[in-house]
Amino acid sequence: MRVFVVSLIISLICPLAYSKLLFRDDFEGDRIGQEPSKWFSVDKPPGDPPGEVIQDPTDPNNKVFSPSKRGDRMGRVYVVGEPDWTDLVAEWDWYIVLDNCIGMVFRYQDRDNHYLFDRRAGWAQPNEIHFYKRVGGSWQRIGGAPIDPKLNQLKKWYRVQLKVEGNRFSVKVKERDDPTPFSELDVLLEVTDDTFKKGYFGIYAGEQPASAYFDNIVVGEREEDLSFALEPSSGLLAVKWGQIKKGR
Repeated sequence: MRVFVVSLIISLICPLAYSKLLFRDDFEGDRIGQEPSKWFSVDKPPGDPPGEVIQDPTDPNNKVFSPSKRGDRMGRVYVVGEPDWTDLVAEWDWYIVLDNCIGMVFRYQDRDNHYLFDRRAGWAQPNEIHFYKRVGGSWQRIGGAPIDPKLNQLKKWYRVQLKVEGNRFSVKVKERDDPTPFSELDVLLEVTDDTFKKGYFGIYAGEQPASAYFDNIVVGEREEDLSFALEPSSGLLAVKWGQIKKGR
């Protein structure tokens, strides 16, 4: 029995140790009204006010990130990671406040050279998601697709998954509370491009203030890596250990 217990504990702990989880942030360790401590702004224009951690509008006990109070013409950018990040899988919650351009940058080299995945609606192109690349300061659309209105409503939380694999980029979206694994969902948009090979990962916000809020962001090298991105309060290992001791 003792050997079994030790083996089971190792099986629970070792995957965590060897997981290729690259980044996780739920903003709970940051102060409201301050910039998030794990992120940094790149090429910040003079006079542009910073983003801030705020109280979740749907849960007073939760904190989320609003990337800008007022964006400039190109929007605010906050990044994490390393300049040599290549392939990755990222997931995050987003809450769409205004019809505007919001999304994530990846393989971000500088303000004028990077990829962007974003959602556009209302005044732009209704109910669509897009991939862009910015090369030498000029935007080029790589591809776009319509998105189900159920996944595109204002002031509602969604969960998004972005995969960056070689020259292929794809995205999936679901309601945040939908328990369906992303592996069982259809890809909403997939494109190919090989302009940029590496760069930071980050949050992009459009021109209007507080166009979206972000939470529970995880980045890994593979999709299975994200399964270990557990909230510290979940107590998974503690629960398993308790069950073992009770002989369950």
